[in-house]
Amino acid sequence: MFVSSGIRYLYNEHGYMEAIRDLTSNREWYRVNTLDARGNATVQTIGGLQQTKYYTPKTGFLERQTVGAAGIYVQDLNYQWDSIGNLSGRVDKSTSTTLTDTFGYDGLNRLTQSTVGNTT
Repeated sequence: MFVSSGIRYLYNEHGYMEAIRDLTSNREWYRVNTLDARGNATVQTIGGLQQTKYYTPKTGFLERQTVGAAGIYVQDLNYQWDSIGNLSGRVDKSTSTTLTDTFGYDGLNRLTQSTVGNTT
């Protein structure tokens, strides 16, 4: 079988995807390092950087995610959710300027308002 390029998905014994490898070089591009009790991937390695996701235990909503190495983050996002799971805010602390995004919804939970990138 001739393969010039592509990727291979690797799964663990429970059926969860645990890694993505390049078919030609066998380089690993992505690996799930840790799962929480809900099955959320909480620590992953992506292209040599570590992505960590923090979830609210009670709701399972994503609270924060960081991407970086050795404590230096290229991405640091914090999320706020309303009581029914609509994203109400996101704070980006990835740069020296903190960016804040806010979102509003109508009575049918349709996005009706967004303010993206307000600096603080």
